[in-house]
Amino acid sequence: METLWQFRILRYVPDSVRNEPINIGILLCEVGRGIETVHVRLTSNWKRVLCIDPDADVHLLSNLSDEFRQLFATSDKTFAQLGTLLEQQFDNSLQLSGEKATKAADPEAEMNRLMALLVDTVST
Repeated sequence: METLWQFRILRYVPDSVRNEPINIGILLCEVGRGIETVHVRLTSNWKRVLCIDPDADVHLLSNLSDEFRQLFATSDKTFAQLGTLLEQQFDNSLQLSGEKATKAADPEAEMNRLMALLVDTVST
């Protein structure tokens, strides 16, 4: 049975003046459930980030998913409010897209699909 989910794309923005984001992850939350059910996945391939920002701290970026999960599990804020909080916390170097909706029976499979479609694009 398919369930309604909302997702946001996590974007890294190394230069606030140019404001050119690179998609680095997906946050997925079941509609109507608490934000403790947020699924977070970040890319495992940081080549695109390093092409734009050779000084990017990919170690810090790759460890953000645990930090996000903890923040979502301990907060009473909504999915949208947490997005604003994250952007402020990271001085807009991390931004979230607006909320988008999707239907899926399996959140892991949907996360795989969204990551392949929106984040981990194949380059030749």
